[in-house]
Amino acid sequence: MSYSGPAGMRRGNGALILVVLIALAIVLYLMFGMNTRGSGGSTGKGPGSTYMGQVGETRRQGKATAAEISTQQLSILIAQYRNENNRLPKSPADMGDERGAFRDPWGNEMTFSFEEQRGKTTVTYRSKGPDGEAGTDDDVSRTDTLPF
Repeated sequence: MSYSGPAGMRRGNGALILVVLIALAIVLYLMFGMNTRGSGGSTGKGPGSTYMGQVGETRRQGKATAAEISTQQLSILIAQYRNENNRLPKSPADMGDERGAFRDPWGNEMTFSFEEQRGKTTVTYRSKGPDGEAGTDDDVSRTDTLPF
């Protein structure tokens, strides 16, 4: 048996560190790598998606879910307003919207309209979407029936 001494141990440790760094680089590339499908954001789907693209898509879905929950709560507020005032509000200002309850997840004011059919009142909420401009593809609308 021969003893290689401390120099041989250092050489082995250096190779181990190199292997760990290469593995770390591969993991980071897989997580944050560039989208290979060209410029433009990733949709979070398919083989060319990136981790950051998936995070963006999940965030968008979360905001859409928050908007849905928010409109359900707003329907309750509108129904309470109708019971107290015997009429439907014309705008969020009619309801004293000081706290910004009628704001979408992107901070834009939502609008609403009503339709009465067969004794039920439906309300349609409209949001300008993430870009803040009305009439674009990212606008969001949701229709709910007033609960009472």
